[in-house]
Amino acid sequence: MGARNVVGSRDAPAVFCRLESSMSSEGRGRSKSPAIRAFSANKLVARLFQYLIAALWAVPVAVALLLILSYLGFSYNPREAENVIHTPYGPVEGFEFEGAQAFLGIPFAKPPVGERRLEKPERVEKWTETRPATDFGSSCVTAAGWTTRKSQTLSEDCLFMNIMKPKEKCEEPSGCPVFVFIYGGGYETGSSTTYGYKEIVKNFVSQGFVFVTFNYRLGPLGFLTTTDKVLPGNLGLWDQQSALEFVKEVIPSFGGNPEEVTISGESAGGSSVSALTLSPHTNGLFKRAIQMSGSVFCSFSISERIGEESARFIDVIGCKGSPEEAKKCLKKKTLKEYAEAHAEIGPAVDRIIGLRYNPRIDGDFFPSDLHTMIKDAPKIPTISGITTAEMGAFVLFNENFSLIDVPQRKWNSFNEASLQDLLKKMSARVKDLYELMAKFYVKRTAKSEFKNSSFYLTRLVEAGGDITFNVPMFQEALEKLENGWPVHLYLEVFYNKNGRENVPVEGAFHGNELTYLFGRLWKIIDSAKDDDGIRFKKNVFDGFLSFARTGKPIVGNVSWAPITPQKPDRFLKLDVESHMEDGMLRERMDFWTKEVPSKVSVSELTFLLPGASEKKRQNEL
Repeated sequence: MGARNVVGSRDAPAVFCRLESSMSSEGRGRSKSPAIRAFSANKLVARLFQYLIAALWAVPVAVALLLILSYLGFSYNPREAENVIHTPYGPVEGFEFEGAQAFLGIPFAKPPVGERRLEKPERVEKWTETRPATDFGSSCVTAAGWTTRKSQTLSEDCLFMNIMKPKEKCEEPSGCPVFVFIYGGGYETGSSTTYGYKEIVKNFVSQGFVFVTFNYRLGPLGFLTTTDKVLPGNLGLWDQQSALEFVKEVIPSFGGNPEEVTISGESAGGSSVSALTLSPHTNGLFKRAIQMSGSVFCSFSISERIGEESARFIDVIGCKGSPEEAKKCLKKKTLKEYAEAHAEIGPAVDRIIGLRYNPRIDGDFFPSDLHTMIKDAPKIPTISGITTAEMGAFVLFNENFSLIDVPQRKWNSFNEASLQDLLKKMSARVKDLYELMAKFYVKRTAKSEFKNSSFYLTRLVEAGGDITFNVPMFQEALEKLENGWPVHLYLEVFYNKNGRENVPVEGAFHGNELTYLFGRLWKIIDSAKDDDGIRFKKNVFDGFLSFARTGKPIVGNVSWAPITPQKPDRFLKLDVESHMEDGMLRERMDFWTKEVPSKVSVSELTFLLPGASEKKRQNEL
């Protein structure tokens, strides 16, 4: 039995050393007699034979043991071990891809199901077994199906995070800078799965960044409210805040620096970034912010209309009664009943963008109004920008989705009367606004006096884009400037003209930059692969990544300067050849920030522009 325990035991090296010592010691010193030498040789052979028998006996035992462990699911693979990260919550196992490691579907909160439905997220419990992190988790249930991919699995259990990191250790002693991206979708649809991991690895991780995406609740499950403490709303934003807290805790395990986190997002994701910069509940969770085509000043991003929408939804789904009774009822309804209620209500075709669910001032996540929060919040360095034709895709390619969509069959017949009719509908809630808008968007002098359907469609895209994206972005930037925030503006000009020959509106549509950051996401927008497209892509990454790394964005040899009281509309013209200019959409911004507030009720104007105020532009204060 003693010999059996030798082979493969911790003492085996010592045994073999003793055997080697025995053999060598007998070969030293003076020579022995033949009899003694023969006896010693026989003794040595016997000892060697004993060890040989023990070793041969142990081989089948070891093989059998390995087979048993394999059957039970145990195996050892050095490559697999390299892809295991030990986080404060437990080990996760990802996979390698092109010099990087990806960890997908990591839960950052308990499943918001059952009694946790319509409640703030709760931190995920720790685990001990290695958790596989090789597949995306389920996407959150959407309120709108118009951008949901068939390959995505929808579930209430959806609060998952994805982390992509360089395989090799970062050069920075304190860890890699961290880049977080928050998806858009009007707070009704969207998923981190859409953006994948391959392009992220190629474009961001290869440049020394740890990259993070995550899901947050959408539609009724994320933003329903009874406008009181029973169900204040903003659950989707609380999910985002919870995810950022989780990043702060676990990112050092992935080689990231928790003090060098940049949050970014596009559309509702950009508006979410804007919201996160204002809420006191996110203090210390990130250092910089990038807002692409989104601001919390947008009407689809902050509105008390969510109270009316929620009341209607609660009524349609059959949960009448007190707020407490309604919430209890809502927790028991099936997802099918949620979907049926939303389908019965339909999109908000009476609005410029047909969305029904959004954040609100709740006294908690948002403790006060937007203007006060900007004054009180830490001054986060921010990049904020828009495209030249934000509403192009919404107007031309989303039939029966909003107030101002124009189906393709009506493109050629769209005329001055058509534009006036839609401007009238857009301005209906604000007395005397229509006359101002008609004069500005219909009668205003154009570069060309040839006014055809393309001209009027372009003016419609301008009007819708100004109200929905452009003016809110500019209002937020000016207010942050006034309160000491470093803000860098951009106007995205370049776009891929291939496939746009028959589209009557020129310019970069909403989401244009996403195809360069993450690859093609939608059919109607694709990146240009020619030399111009390559140079534009480089400019986008130069600006964003230099900002995320140092806080001082540079595009090529161009220093991307922030706005100042003397130059409040200075911006980077983001193009094939990018450069700084003054006067960002000046004529249109002057109209909305100077002329309109002086001639209409500002309280009424906040229905379209939540950030509207009596103030004039910063350079005129």
